[in-house]
This record gives sequence, structure tokens and C-alpha cells, in this order.
Amino acid sequence: MAQTPHNHIPLPPDSAAGIQPSQTQLRRLLVESQQLLDSLDRVESFRVRLQEQSDRQLPPTDLLATLLGEADRLFPVVLSVVYLVDAETQEFLFERCIPAALRDDLFEEGQRHMAEGNFARTLRRNRPTVCDSISLHHAYTRVRSVVLVPLTTLQAVHGMVLLAVERSEKDMTPPELTLLSTLAVQTALALEK
Repeated sequence: MAQTPHNHIPLPPDSAAGIQPSQTQLRRLLVESQQLLDSLDRVESFRVRLQEQSDRQLPPTDLLATLLGEADRLFPVVLSVVYLVDAETQEFLFERCIPAALRDDLFEEGQRHMAEGNFARTLRRNRPTVCDSISLHHAYTRVRSVVLVPLTTLQAVHGMVLLAVERSEKDMTPPELTLLSTLAVQTALALEK
């Protein structure tokens, strides 16, 4: 049996039309497949790191710092805010922001997103939601949009992460947002322990 080179994937012709995929289509499929495998590796690596951290009983801020680091690898994050939910009042509490010196600006942006219903919409969708920056883009020209990331499990809402990023919504791919969602769920599960 002859061996097939790794960069050539023999596919049967489409039985209805007799169409073979082009080399460009095959290359794109290979690239997308590799991106998917890379994403799966990142999720597994992230899950293991979170498991190790939660086994050591680290405070939630350390678990959240891990998520923020991964988010920054996906999107160039300019500024970020973490809100945790108060167990008694069920209100979002401003936990931390990066950089800390911009607390007032970031607090204002988060409050305005809450008032406009963006936090509620993100929770209803239960996945990252890309929004226009309300006020940050005026003072921080690198901010193109805001990504709201829910920290939820089946049992509870644990918080919300607001990421002010350098990319607009049209520059973000659904797989990137799905990966971010998966990382956020893993973080929420670790927070639940």
C-alpha cells in the first residue's frame, strides 16, 4: 500500500457533482483543524492549571488572574475588570481591575454597562458578549470594544469579567469567543470549589 504524504488528504469526489476540493480549500481546512487542536490543548492546559490552583486553595483572585492571562493571549487586552457576585445580595461587586490606577474609569464603564442591560444580556446568553465601549475609548484610544465574559456554572453566577480590548467585534472570530467562554466556565467551576 502506497503511503500518502501528510500534506495531501485524499478525499472522494462529491458524488452528486464530481467536485474535488481545491488545494486552497484543503490548506484552509488543515489550518482550521490545527487551530482547533491548538484550542483544545489550551483548554486542557488551562483546566489542569486551574485544578492545581484550586487544589492548593488559592484565593479567587489568583484563579481570576489565570483567566485574565489567557484572555490577554486571545485578544490584546488593554484594561480589565473583575466583578464577583455577593452570595447574600446577588449583586455584582467590583473585585479588581488592571491597571489598578484606572479604577474610577473602569468602575464607571462597568456601571454604565450594567445600567444599559449588557450584564443581564450577557447572562441570558451565557456566553461572552462584545459591546461598544461606552466611555473608555475616549480616554484610551487603543480600546476598540468591550467583551463581557460571564463566570457561571449550572448552579450559580459567580461573576463577570469586563475586558477592554484592541479589537472590534468584526475582528473576533466565533471560535475565539467560544474558547474564551470555555475558559470562563472552567474558572467558574474552580471558583465554585
